[in-house]
Amino acid sequence: MLNVSLNKRSVSIKKLLADFNKMDKATVDVGHFASQGIHPTSGLPYPELMALHHFGDPSQNIPARPVRTIVAHGAVRTLKAPSLRGELMDWGKAQERHKALQSVLEAMGKLLVADGKAVFGSSQLRANSDKTVQIKGFNSPLIERGDLQRHYAYKTSLDDTVKET
Repeated sequence: MLNVSLNKRSVSIKKLLADFNKMDKATVDVGHFASQGIHPTSGLPYPELMALHHFGDPSQNIPARPVRTIVAHGAVRTLKAPSLRGELMDWGKAQERHKALQSVLEAMGKLLVADGKAVFGSSQLRANSDKTVQIKGFNSPLIERGDLQRHYAYKTSLDDTVKET
């Protein structure tokens, strides 16, 4: 004998509230991380080197180039991207919300990293001095070999893995 039955799929309010609470605590960190190691030419860990450039150091003739601030100011616009809206809608419909939440965080991280990488070498940063341009042969602030830009990355609170895109 074959017995077939249909069950209504439902989500309890308690489960939905628990999922919303998880989402409220989930984060994406964007920038440079200690686990990325040491910058090859400066000998500094990537986060320290980025902090040095972000705040500048007049005693070393290093102007402030606040990449993090520029990215933060553009984050509201970035996070309104249609691709992210789609991820958020998928989260609301998903049966496995943990995986869907990870997808939302990944999408956010990728968008913010792309914005951050675009700032390196751009006119949004203070131009190099004439002497630096003569030495480098070009005027792209924070780009010498591209290491700092290439290592601009993200990680989510759900998997804590640094991802360079």
